[in-house]
Amino acid sequence: MKNLDRYDDRDDIRTNLIGSYDRLMDFVDKHLNDMFYLEGTQRIDVRNKIAREICSNILMHREFTSAFLAKLIIEKDKMWTENANKAKRVGDININKFSPYSKNTKIAKVFKEIGLADELGSGVRNIVKYTKIYSGGEPTFEENDIFTTTIPLKKTINVSEKNIIEISKGQNELLNDPLNELLDDTQNKILNLIKNNNSLTYDELSSQLNISSSTVKRKVKEMKELEIIVRVNGKRDGYWKILK
Repeated sequence: MKNLDRYDDRDDIRTNLIGSYDRLMDFVDKHLNDMFYLEGTQRIDVRNKIAREICSNILMHREFTSAFLAKLIIEKDKMWTENANKAKRVGDININKFSPYSKNTKIAKVFKEIGLADELGSGVRNIVKYTKIYSGGEPTFEENDIFTTTIPLKKTINVSEKNIIEISKGQNELLNDPLNELLDDTQNKILNLIKNNNSLTYDELSSQLNISSSTVKRKVKEMKELEIIVRVNGKRDGYWKILK
């Protein structure tokens, strides 16, 4: 996003598929902002809906006999994945004529059982649906020996730039509170804890939320960049001041 000649950040993942899924989701969480949306009466995180599908797909449908390294890359204007593939067709996938087929049936069954995937073919449809809400764009799927999924992004969605989410025309179902559009569930919980006790430390927030201290620091850093909270004074006599 910043230096186009090299990666600003990289996570080289070499672990089991469940651990790989968690690491991929964490990477997306680190670099892309949340966007909350009302689907009927249910509040959903659109970014995580997209990330869930592309992260599970790159693991479930990978051709494991190939030495090609699967990748998830986030750039200023797009997020895209590549994985080795044993293609039954070649070219772009037309969602209106899409006929899904299972590639690694046993892995797919496990992912479905533990809630990381749904029925066959739902991933592509969900990516199309939620990308339109998230960025107003159309994702592309290209099948060949390498399967490529590309998600268009708005420049304003990237966390590393300025954290203002543009609401495109027709997205009038978004929550009215501007902070709800910018903060994820964890950050809203942090904000509520600080409202009740503004002297809480990172470790105390970590303990009460049952998440790692590094995650708390990352979430708080994003809130500081949004000028929602600020830490006043040092560790011993410091406290949180809510700006918005």
